[in-house]
Amino acid sequence: MQRFWVILRSLGSSGVLLSLLALGAVLLVLFADPFFAWYVVPGKVPGSLLAGFLLFLLLLAVLSYGMVRAWIRYRKGELGFRLQARMVLVFVVVGVVPAALVSGFSSLFFDYGARAWFHGIVEPAVSSCCAAALGREREYLAAMLAADASRFVEYLGDLPYGSDSKVREGAALFGFAEVLVIGREGVLASSMSSLLPDITSPVGRSYGGKAQEAPVENALVYAVVPVHAPSITHVVMARALPGGSGCAYDTSSYRKNARLQLSVLQVQFSLAFLFIFLMLLFVSVWLGVGLSKSVVGPLSHLLSATKRVQDGNFDCKIHGKAGVVDEEMSTVIEAFNGMVEQLGAQRLQLEKAYKEISSRKEFIETVLSGVSSGIMALSPSGEYVTLMNNRARELLSFDGAHGKMCHIFPEACDLLNKVADKANVTIVRENKALTLSVHMRRLGIQGLIMTFDDISGLVEAQRQAAWSDVARRIAHEIKNPVTPIYLAAERLRSKYAEQIVSGRETFLKYTDTITKHVSSISEIVDEFAKFARMPSAVFEMCDICSLLREASFAGQFGQKVVDFDLRFPDEAVPVLLDREQISQVFINVFKNACESIDARENIDGGHITVAVTKNIDSVAVEVKDNGVGFPPDLIGRLTEPYVTTRDQGTGLGLAIVKKILDEHGASIGFRNLEEGGAVLITFVLNERGGVGLLD
Repeated sequence: MQRFWVILRSLGSSGVLLSLLALGAVLLVLFADPFFAWYVVPGKVPGSLLAGFLLFLLLLAVLSYGMVRAWIRYRKGELGFRLQARMVLVFVVVGVVPAALVSGFSSLFFDYGARAWFHGIVEPAVSSCCAAALGREREYLAAMLAADASRFVEYLGDLPYGSDSKVREGAALFGFAEVLVIGREGVLASSMSSLLPDITSPVGRSYGGKAQEAPVENALVYAVVPVHAPSITHVVMARALPGGSGCAYDTSSYRKNARLQLSVLQVQFSLAFLFIFLMLLFVSVWLGVGLSKSVVGPLSHLLSATKRVQDGNFDCKIHGKAGVVDEEMSTVIEAFNGMVEQLGAQRLQLEKAYKEISSRKEFIETVLSGVSSGIMALSPSGEYVTLMNNRARELLSFDGAHGKMCHIFPEACDLLNKVADKANVTIVRENKALTLSVHMRRLGIQGLIMTFDDISGLVEAQRQAAWSDVARRIAHEIKNPVTPIYLAAERLRSKYAEQIVSGRETFLKYTDTITKHVSSISEIVDEFAKFARMPSAVFEMCDICSLLREASFAGQFGQKVVDFDLRFPDEAVPVLLDREQISQVFINVFKNACESIDARENIDGGHITVAVTKNIDSVAVEVKDNGVGFPPDLIGRLTEPYVTTRDQGTGLGLAIVKKILDEHGASIGFRNLEEGGAVLITFVLNERGGVGLLD
């Protein structure tokens, strides 16, 4: 019972109204008998039939309204509509198909039974009764006609031919409807011959000289009476049946009315079955709609609430007013509300924990960002980098926050498989070689911590110091014997050149060779000495553009003709520097560029571009050439002592350049172009090195 009220409430006012309309239409059809009254009295429509028809139209209107609403919901793609449609379809099939089968078979059985009853029982009985009554009436009429016939013949007497008026008077006197007087020569007279049978027909000739019955025609009974008179042989008389219609007419009318009532009854029962079928259809539809609402309504709200939860809204709850909720759905809704509430609480806890972790991470990143060392956190296996500070990203030239170790720091992957926890690793990033001191600490299941520092400057300083000491010792050890050798060769030349007659040219050739190579050795020794002990720089304000012009026009640096393209600002760019040392720097750079152009084949001449760029805090000088460029494997070590790409080079030129630029607080960088190479020298202004713009 409770379930029934749940469904009834779910139907709503429209469902209740629809059910009442269907019930009213069926009752009117069943009990008002409207169709019979309308059929019997044509042209007059009874009020009950009109009311039933109006109720049926109203029922169709309400149903059409529901169908339009359902179509709109389908077009909108409303949640749960398909499930609701399936449930309604199931109700319609379950409720209507059996009703349709029962109604159809009931109509067939009723029609068959009614026709069998009427034709097999009623109509034979009526026919038998009518035949018996007609026989008795005929016998009675025949006797009456026979008695009246003799008196009628006496009344006529010797009737001459054509005495129709006398015959009509006699017929009226004796109560005959029609009279026909026949003689030996034919019809003598008649009152009305249109309805009398033909005496010459087989029926008329069959009367055997006595009063006979004739068939009933037009509610009249005919009799043929033989007469023994001189001029009259037969008299044919007709008398109307009692009651004015006759038994045959009553039987025919009864049969017609019975068939009409049978047809009316069949149509009435068919309409009743049809209306019952429609009522079951409508009730099934609306019961299905009501029950589906009780299920689909809460489910739709569950789905919409689930989507809101998916979007991050954990404050949504489903109440009982969301639909007609029974015990099972109420349990589901309560479980859902509890789950959403628990999820909301867990989300608050997660947000709180996330804020704490974020603040702690921000604090750690702030601390790590101020550390000069690169720091990375690795997974326990060492395959993935989970965290790295800005210094680590800067040293490794990596823009991301995490990734695979083999992609970020492949040079240190071998260290993970070794027992040692520290090592020096050389990396090349952006054509620049760096030496990193790597330290690694294992934290068990929490992972690994790797720290590394850039010790390239320290290693280079140590290497420079070592090579400076070597150069100083080499210069000292070589210069001591070289000077006496040179002086001895000069003295031999000056003292014995005039005295030697035989082989004088050979003697001079040998002494020249000695002095020449001793001079070369002295130059090398001077370079060693210069590298080992650079003179102190004497800073002065110089226009660097003017300095570059002088260095470019100082002489021919290579074998091929080289064009210089000088791109300087319009105004002077004064920089605080040592003019002689910086001139030596640019002359060395130009000399290397020309030698790179000479080493390239298939070109007749070279091209060197010198560009000066004045920035707020620096002055950059870039020298580009169309030579062979720099070897990729040596591009990070070109400023190291004794690193050279030429067979006859000492490897001290760029080392001296680097040392001079370090004295000036400047930097030098190398990179390869599509054709040739480029050298970038940057003078930093207003730094401790004393380099600055002229006020």
